[in-house]
Amino acid sequence: MPLTAWKATIERTDVEDLLRALAAVSEGRFVDADVEEVLDVLAHTEEGGARAFRHGPPRSFAQTWIGVVPGRSTSVQVFVLGSLAFIDRVEDGMSVASFGQPRKRSEYELLRRFFLAAWSWQWTAAPFSQELRATTPKALDPERAAESMERVLSNPRSPLLELLRGLRRRTLDLLEETRDLQGADLETADAYLSTRGAVTLSEMRRRYLERQAPGAPHDS
Repeated sequence: MPLTAWKATIERTDVEDLLRALAAVSEGRFVDADVEEVLDVLAHTEEGGARAFRHGPPRSFAQTWIGVVPGRSTSVQVFVLGSLAFIDRVEDGMSVASFGQPRKRSEYELLRRFFLAAWSWQWTAAPFSQELRATTPKALDPERAAESMERVLSNPRSPLLELLRGLRRRTLDLLEETRDLQGADLETADAYLSTRGAVTLSEMRRRYLERQAPGAPHDS
């Protein structure tokens, strides 16, 4: 029986949720104590330092291998090696359709709606839309790009935590890029996003920028 692999690049703050989701589909190969071991080793591993863990009976296809590699900033690469049946369960358990951590699912849906609505606003209704279109390579079609991104973000088989990392990064980029937007322009942007079922730009600033400011409270 051949072994196969699954991998993802996620935020360090999401590693525990990923490991506990792995434990839930591992049929006892990977348990809570193993989760704590991986987290403890990861906390003491420097950027680029690879760590691997083997679980299950020796010389058996019931074995599971888990690797973690801290990357730049807050990213962590996670690798899982196991039987085809096990990796199928991993892929399903980590997917948009099945990932079960409610707080992360809620954040994903909030950012997905915001990103897609904000992308449309940037290209069609923002004060800088005309300049953005004029300076963008003609090969980029904003409408087709939006359709492609929506397909990926709505695909039930897509890896939720990996997509969540990308949505967070792009949201922070957008908030920085529009930091100077104020007054009537900000109110217009908020109205545009709100009518499309997304969180407003003002609210996203409060959620993501203000909590990053020096002295701001952090989530526990």
